[in-house]
Amino acid sequence: MRILQVCQPAEGGVAHYALVLSTELNGRGWPVDVACSPGALADELRSRGIGVLPLPLVRGFSPQKDLIATLELWKMIRKRRYSLVHTHSAKAGVVGRIAARMAQTPAVHTPNAWSFLVSDSTFERWVYVAVERVLALLSSRIICVSTRELELGRRWLVGVDEKLRLVPNGITLPPQTRVRSEVGELVVGTVARLARQKGIEHLIQAAEGVCAKRKGVRFSVAGGGPDFERLNTAIQRRGLRHRFELIGPVQAPWGYLEQIDIFVLPSLWEGMPFALLEAMSFGLPVVATDVGGVRDVIPDETFGIVVPPADPHALQEAILRYVDSPQLRNTAGATARERVVQEFSRERMVERTLSIYSEVLKC
Repeated sequence: MRILQVCQPAEGGVAHYALVLSTELNGRGWPVDVACSPGALADELRSRGIGVLPLPLVRGFSPQKDLIATLELWKMIRKRRYSLVHTHSAKAGVVGRIAARMAQTPAVHTPNAWSFLVSDSTFERWVYVAVERVLALLSSRIICVSTRELELGRRWLVGVDEKLRLVPNGITLPPQTRVRSEVGELVVGTVARLARQKGIEHLIQAAEGVCAKRKGVRFSVAGGGPDFERLNTAIQRRGLRHRFELIGPVQAPWGYLEQIDIFVLPSLWEGMPFALLEAMSFGLPVVATDVGGVRDVIPDETFGIVVPPADPHALQEAILRYVDSPQLRNTAGATARERVVQEFSRERMVERTLSIYSEVLKC
């Protein structure tokens, strides 16, 4: 049996999910290839000895390019006789599931945040819902990475409850936990792609309030993306030039997380954020917006502080609670790590996914 993973985008949490899953499948004797666009994901997969099939997937709606990608993928599936196709995120989910149906191959899909959550208008939202309903009919199973994603699937994809499965994301635990010093300034940070979804502009606004009220606090964001210049301009405009830094992409999270004291996830929408799980597993106190699977990870304030999305004042006040209490930071960091260790391991995620593959393939 041979598995094909189809992934777009080629960076960020979706790409990380596909990389982890493909690596584990390969290591457990499941032959696997990944169809994706050129970029960091393809390079990393090749370095791990995993087959990469270049596929011209682009962000956004492009009828001509999407049709070409669908036909190319259909040819790949037929030629290599894959037993199952697993698609990741919206664009790959459209192209991959149509190609798989054309090739008469079962398809499993992981939305990693439903496409209709991104829409800005009611009409656009219903178009996305209609597309997801049709594509659900082409899916053997749909893997939801959070309870909220599962609930939204049951609410909007009428009549496909039997296809929906819950498999929360999981991570490899860090080699060590953060050892915080009470000496020197506090660093509030996050790891995020610099795009609208991640809500960094709201963190900048919150930082302005925090820095006005407390000395000895600075902010840092690791990650690249299309909004770098816009966000950097916002930082300068708010007078945060020396207290808020965009440091660009980092190769591995642990070295960066070692440098911060409080982790913030200000996202506007999410599936199940790997960055949040990694920060918690590292023993960092976390502030996160109430989106996607965040409540699965932080059910109450024992494990972190959850605030409404797009609310800079709420972010500011939550950050100040941690800034003002070293004891609260230490306690919250320890309980956060314990929760991830117990509930969100990489092994559990992979085992549950493999059980779904076996269910579909009846093996």
